[in-house]
Amino acid sequence: ADSGNVLRQSGAKSIDVLLCCDVLAFSDAHEPLKETLLELLSPQTVCLLAHMWRDSEKEREFFASLPSDVLVKRVATEATIRTFFDANLHGLSEAGTVRDCEFLKSLVLDENEIEVFELKRSK
Repeated sequence: ADSGNVLRQSGAKSIDVLLCCDVLAFSDAHEPLKETLLELLSPQTVCLLAHMWRDSEKEREFFASLPSDVLVKRVATEATIRTFFDANLHGLSEAGTVRDCEFLKSLVLDENEIEVFELKRSK
């Protein structure tokens, strides 16, 4: 999709928050993803990209291929995510809101390292 066209059609000047989850799973999609991110990112946009490392060489190449005006910062690691889930899901299960917290943890926290990155354009 032509994301710039979507922005123009909507009348929006920019996007405030862009959430991406598991978008680096297929390396053949890295180039179209990069093009889309570069169209959508502005200095006013915060992009949070949650990523599970699978093919670290290709995934690191993706981050390295971003232009120098795209700032990439790790904002959460496996340890911080695990701490959040341990603290918050335990409380939810006591309140009866979440039926099977261990099942939810297994969906989010498996053997592969998970990290969250913030991408932002500097100019």
